[in-house]
Amino acid sequence: MPPPAPVSLCRVCDSPSPEPFFRLRDVPVQDGLLWPTPQQAADAPTGDIELVFCPSCGYIGNRAFDPSRLRYDPGYDISLHHSPVYRRFIADLVDRLVRAYDLREKTIIEIGSGKGDFLRALCERGANRGLGFDPTSTADRGDVSDPVQIRKEFYSERFAAEKADLLCCRHVLNSIADVHGFVGMVRRALGDQHRSVVYFEVPDGAVIFRRRVVWNVVYEHCSYFTTPSLSRLFTGAGFSVQSIAPCFQQEYLGIEATPGAAEGRRPLVHDAEVAALAAQVETFGELYRERIGRWEGWLAELRRTGRSAVPWGAGARAVSFLSALRPGAELPFLVDINPKRQGLFMPRTAQRVASPETLTADPPDVILITNPAFEPEIRNQAAALGLESDILALD
Repeated sequence: MPPPAPVSLCRVCDSPSPEPFFRLRDVPVQDGLLWPTPQQAADAPTGDIELVFCPSCGYIGNRAFDPSRLRYDPGYDISLHHSPVYRRFIADLVDRLVRAYDLREKTIIEIGSGKGDFLRALCERGANRGLGFDPTSTADRGDVSDPVQIRKEFYSERFAAEKADLLCCRHVLNSIADVHGFVGMVRRALGDQHRSVVYFEVPDGAVIFRRRVVWNVVYEHCSYFTTPSLSRLFTGAGFSVQSIAPCFQQEYLGIEATPGAAEGRRPLVHDAEVAALAAQVETFGELYRERIGRWEGWLAELRRTGRSAVPWGAGARAVSFLSALRPGAELPFLVDINPKRQGLFMPRTAQRVASPETLTADPPDVILITNPAFEPEIRNQAAALGLESDILALD
């Protein structure tokens, strides 16, 4: 008899997880890293996805994830700050956090700060001091008098002496395999700072699978958190959860927590949500295949009619869509408003990324919006460029 399959344990609650409900092979491992030449893009590293669901806490994770395949350096960029819609969300979030926790003349630490846009907004809003940690940051080393300083390294317990009134970490946790170790490290670094607040933000895993957003399943996101799994993770690490709420068009979850005494650490219970999610993941593979078939038909129709199409947006959903469908001349290039992505090439499929202004020289028949969250602003930007292309949003 063959040996039994290895048991997969939930990264959050250590419960045994069933067999994977969804598998993909040889997908690009990063969406925040585009490539300088077509050959480098074609040779971009790949990995496998094997999603498992925990029926105890609602966590979904890729058990085939290998963090050694990821590369974080100054070429990495997932910033959305060029989007007006996203900037409004950030402005509202900053205002709320400053008011809720009286962040005025305080100290703020951000893990995964990038160039420091969010951190700087928090500091400017409340005359705060900010310290960011991010090995991929391209921020210039500011003058020592600058209230915002970025260290191009990973945050760890070595920086426990840096006291924080607010510690924030946005869209980092979902790309970390050892979530227990990471959140526990943050808790230990805070030590006895019981007045501190942490704010973490991740994609809402329940929304991804409830809405069947198949293009949001990417290798780099090895963890898909739900409200109950996020609560379980933080309470287990020694935090008292103050709130977990959806944000940014209901696509993200924001958790606010404080270092809590043992008696205050009780995870939120959402048995109904976990049960509903269990039913939804069962049919995810079937729906993915149906979605792929439908978009393959759309590409075939483009080829048959000789119509031209250009995707708008070179983020995670575009990487997922292109790597799944492998289009050729029918989607010759993409456009993106982020200047750091322009001139680079998409992983594996090697389409070049250009600026939206490029479209005015030879307008395509169709603009494909790869992330519907930005559809209204992209329609406005296309209209401002005088483009009369048909506009279609990826679903």
